[in-house]
Amino acid sequence: MKKEASVNIHEIDNRIIGHFQMLNTSDKNVIREDIILIMEDPPLFKSYLANMPHHLPMHRIVVTIKGTAHITVNFIDYTLQEGDLIVIPANYIVQYNHQSPDFSVRALAFNFNTEEENLLMPTDTIKASTDNRDLNIFDNYFSLLQRLLHEEANNKLEITSLVIALLHRVQTVISYYHTLRQPSCNSATKKLCSAFIKLVMQQANPNQPVSFYADQLCTSANYLDTVVKTHTNRTPRQWIAQRVFAHICQLLLSPDNIPIKEIAYQTGYSSPTQLIRFFKQHASGHSPSKFRKLYQHQTIRLQLSERDC
Repeated sequence: MKKEASVNIHEIDNRIIGHFQMLNTSDKNVIREDIILIMEDPPLFKSYLANMPHHLPMHRIVVTIKGTAHITVNFIDYTLQEGDLIVIPANYIVQYNHQSPDFSVRALAFNFNTEEENLLMPTDTIKASTDNRDLNIFDNYFSLLQRLLHEEANNKLEITSLVIALLHRVQTVISYYHTLRQPSCNSATKKLCSAFIKLVMQQANPNQPVSFYADQLCTSANYLDTVVKTHTNRTPRQWIAQRVFAHICQLLLSPDNIPIKEIAYQTGYSSPTQLIRFFKQHASGHSPSKFRKLYQHQTIRLQLSERDC
C-alpha cells in the first residue's frame, strides 16, 4: 500500500511510534507509547521528520548537543544551537525546517498526566541557553532515565519521579537564563523579573494589561517594563502576548471544539474580531479557524503497509 498523500499536519500516533521503533538503529534509545528517550539520533528520523509538520500528544524536552537546526513551533520560528534547551508542551505543532549534518540532541517526550507534571511543565514553548555544567547535569538525568527504562522490571513511579526532578531542573535553568545572566542588574530586579514571568505563565487568563501585573507585584508599570526588558530583552507586553497566543492555541486544539466567540470571551477579548486580528498577527496570517482546521480536519495518519514497516 502506498503512503497517503501528504497534506499538512501529521499526527504522531501509536502506529507511527511503532514505525519509529523499526527505524531506530540504536539500543541507547527508548521508544514506547508512553515515553520516548533519544540519546543517539537515528539518521532515518531526520529524513522522516524533515519538513513534516507534526504533533505529538507528549511534552518534549530537547537539549542540543551539537550542530544547528531551524524549527517552527506553532508558527513561531526558533534556531537551536549547541547548548540550547527547548521545552515544548504536548500537542504543539512542530516542523524541522533545516538541520546541519552534525545536528544531535538529547530528547525526552512524555505525558504521565500527573498534577505535579502539569504544574511544572511550561504552558508555552520556552527556549534557553545552557552552559557546560547545565549540559552535564541534563546528560546525567537522561543517562539515568536510560538505565531505568532499560531495566526489565522498570518502576514507573521511579521513572515518573525522575522526570519530575528533571522538570524542576528545567525550571531552574529557565529562571536562571531569563533573570540571572544580566550582571548589570541587582538581585531585587532579578527577583521582580522572575516573579513577573512566573505570574504570566500561571495566570488562568493572561490577557491583562501590564498595570495588572505591576499591581500584583506592588510596583509601577513603567518600572516593571524597564526591569523585564533589561533582563530578558523583551517587554512585558511581548511576554503577555506570547502567553495569550499559547492559551488561544490550547483552546482551539481542545477536543470540545469551543466556538471562537467563547474563546474570545475566555481570553479577554470583547469580540471574535479582536481575537482573530491578534491571532493572525502571531500565526503568520492564519486565522483561528484555519489553525483549527489544519489540526483537526487535515491531520493525516500515515498508512503503512507491512512492507513499509
